[in-house]
Amino acid sequence: MVDYSSIHGSPALGDKTGLEYSDVSTEFRWHFLEHDAEPIGLALSFAPNWRRTNDSAPGQGESFSMPVTLLVDKDLIRYQLYAIFNATLEPTFNKLAGGWRALQPMELSAAVIAAVGVRIVLGGEILPQLSHNEDGIFASRALYAGSTLLVRSHRDLTIKAA
Repeated sequence: MVDYSSIHGSPALGDKTGLEYSDVSTEFRWHFLEHDAEPIGLALSFAPNWRRTNDSAPGQGESFSMPVTLLVDKDLIRYQLYAIFNATLEPTFNKLAGGWRALQPMELSAAVIAAVGVRIVLGGEILPQLSHNEDGIFASRALYAGSTLLVRSHRDLTIKAA
């Protein structure tokens, strides 16, 4: 991934314009059960990521994360209505000007999605997110709720709007 920045007139950030290399990520996914052949679908995802971050001090910071996600889905009405549950643990290590900081964010999400025709899926999702620091103290809590629209425009291409 690359980022384009055009910052001018901000003493805290300094003037800069240009493209920067900012992110490397990948995902490995193992399917243990397919919901078409089993009562539930079950998969495990590992998605390591390196990201350049902007530290408030001069210079660049960086972040390494290693999220592991358990993905479970169930047909409520075959090929029409699905329930989904995901649990993610994402050990993250941030290097800032003051040194390294570790976080252990955890996400639990639940969703219900419905197929509308062959290529369109509508859904709703709720996602509580908890994060604690290296001392085991909760650093942040958040709750997200929203809708999702998936459109499959080609066999290998799906567009998501959330």
